[in-house]
Amino acid sequence: MARLKALILLLSSLVAVGGSYGFWFDHLYIKGEVTTGEWYTDETAWARMYDDPEDFTYEFPGPSWATYIIHKPTEDEETFYLYAGQFYRVGELYVWRDDDYLYVEYDFDSPVTMSIAHLHIATCLEDIPQTKNGNPKIGNFDYIEEYPYPHSSGDVFQIDWDCDWDCKDLYIAAHAVVWGDFE
Repeated sequence: MARLKALILLLSSLVAVGGSYGFWFDHLYIKGEVTTGEWYTDETAWARMYDDPEDFTYEFPGPSWATYIIHKPTEDEETFYLYAGQFYRVGELYVWRDDDYLYVEYDFDSPVTMSIAHLHIATCLEDIPQTKNGNPKIGNFDYIEEYPYPHSSGDVFQIDWDCDWDCKDLYIAAHAVVWGDFE
């Protein structure tokens, strides 16, 4: 544990001033160069119904802060809000449809990027994969996309329209792993 703390301290100081590093950590040699003074971290982001960092009205029943949205499908684009780390608004989620497809667009504010997106659509909350205690199981979502470094500032999912969705509200769980400065 002491070596891990030393590693974190060393990398933090290099990030602050820039520089090169190379050292053994257990049986792994870590080598690299830091050229920026910015420190970016990853964070979980979820789509919310309303643009309010304190609103968890549409929250999964489990102990996490994971949220979902309810969309009434129309050709009109509807805007929802992406929040990271519970309280940091990092972008918007746009949802609309045409005769053949449902579209879900992730759009992150610069300089936030995403390394992975998870998306699931259902006609009731219970049909979104969840653990026994009510947390969403993002690894079991129907749509998963990974974005290699330097990641993506957004993406549009074009999903075949399911006739079972006709005249029904859609429960949409939109999750992403985002990178940025969340202070």
